[in-house]
Amino acid sequence: MLLKTAIIDVCGDRLWGIEFQWSDVEKYVSFLKPLAVATTYLEGDYPTAASIIPELLSLQEHFLKAKEIDSSFKRICDQILFEIQSRFKTIMDVTDANFDMTSLMCTMLNPSKTLELPGELFDEGKRRLYEFLKTEMEQGLCLVSEIQLPVPNTSQECNGASSEEGPSTNLITG
Repeated sequence: MLLKTAIIDVCGDRLWGIEFQWSDVEKYVSFLKPLAVATTYLEGDYPTAASIIPELLSLQEHFLKAKEIDSSFKRICDQILFEIQSRFKTIMDVTDANFDMTSLMCTMLNPSKTLELPGELFDEGKRRLYEFLKTEMEQGLCLVSEIQLPVPNTSQECNGASSEEGPSTNLITG
């Protein structure tokens, strides 16, 4: 109630003459809340690199659903989705020439976040993680002297996760 009074006072003092329904204000507050929560979380003391992609995916899902539910949000949702895609393409779009796999690898290595990845990101993360581990082992940089690495099979998806692994590759280092 104090917020409502403060808004009315400011609008009156500035002679803005704003005509609106409080139900609309409440609707916009509810609409923008996930963005505020994600911003506060990611700017806070405890987020990790593994949280970045899942938070962005969650925001994308929210704005896609919001424009389907309420057509008055379509324009702003489209703009927000465009901004998310363009600003974060280097960590979200595996086909981007400047793709940086750091956030994806962090997400892949966090068991609580891995299942939040969609198929394309999960498959690419799995492929790149496999290649990285293979290279590390071939160069003798891995602490393990012998390990069985499954060859990633990206043809089957279950939320991006493959239920069967491909043939194993035995790599022996130094």
